[in-house]
Amino acid sequence: MSGILDPVCWFQPGKIALMLSIVLVHIPAAAQRDGSYWNAHLAVLDMRTRVVGATAYVREIRLRNFQNPDSLPSAFGFAADLFSDDGKGFDQLAGDGLYTSRRCFAHQPAFPPVSVGQRLAAVDGVIVGMDFKHIDLLGRQQPTVIRCNLKLCACPSPCLCFACEWDEADWCLDWTDCPEAIPINW
Repeated sequence: MSGILDPVCWFQPGKIALMLSIVLVHIPAAAQRDGSYWNAHLAVLDMRTRVVGATAYVREIRLRNFQNPDSLPSAFGFAADLFSDDGKGFDQLAGDGLYTSRRCFAHQPAFPPVSVGQRLAAVDGVIVGMDFKHIDLLGRQQPTVIRCNLKLCACPSPCLCFACEWDEADWCLDWTDCPEAIPINW
């Protein structure tokens, strides 16, 4: 359920224009054709929630392409949500690799509201592709690494993502073949 009762989730300047058009940065042609590129170089570093109002939060996903950091799209779909990294709407800074949901969500009893701006982790670990080549670059405090078949798919998409069907994004994020289900607490 979206956070429609929270005034912070009501109309935002530019939100309608943002929903109607998405501008993507250049992505190498080889990456568009070959999913092995994303399995080798893409990591989902963080998934979390950020409180934006007394009764509402947004979802955030931090992606990084370790081969070419500038080659990520400015928006993508994940499951039933749209995420963008364009500095508009709820996204705080364009191009920082932190993608923010375009809509906000009402707090649930399991996730009571905390102070505005506070972030809460939604996934315990870093999700990388089966052939990820940059484990050593994840940092000194090695996080839990979850290896899956990680996909960033161009629309029309073989990924499980509704954004292509809604014509809202040109890319979808998905993963399959994980050692076990990845719980996302948001």
